[in-house]
Amino acid sequence: MGEPRSLSPAELMHAAGEQDKHIRVLRWHNCSISIKKLLTMEEYVDTVMSIINSCQRDDGSVSIELLDFSFRVNIVNAYAYVSLPEELEDLYYLMYSSDLYDFICENVNSAQLNAIRRSAERMIYSECGDV
Repeated sequence: MGEPRSLSPAELMHAAGEQDKHIRVLRWHNCSISIKKLLTMEEYVDTVMSIINSCQRDDGSVSIELLDFSFRVNIVNAYAYVSLPEELEDLYYLMYSSDLYDFICENVNSAQLNAIRRSAERMIYSECGDV
């Protein structure tokens, strides 16, 4: 038996790519939804920043009460190929009265999803002090 060899970056990326398809089409009730399993690094950072920006008031202070809603909307926007309602009350209803958000979360990379939440919470809490 020879000396153990290190896998090359190309071999690692190929093996990782075989684990899961990047975009999958899944059935949600009677609809087909395309969902990304994993965001790119740029999409990850953009999503965190969008959550933060959605919680900021015009005077620069933070509305911590918007964090969960902002997180839900931005997660659905980032991972799913859907057009969300523009009317705020319709969007609020969709996020809390349907299982769309839960369905998306069940079909994406949970480690990345948790990292987005932790990053956004850390940034929000640091801006408004520990709550």
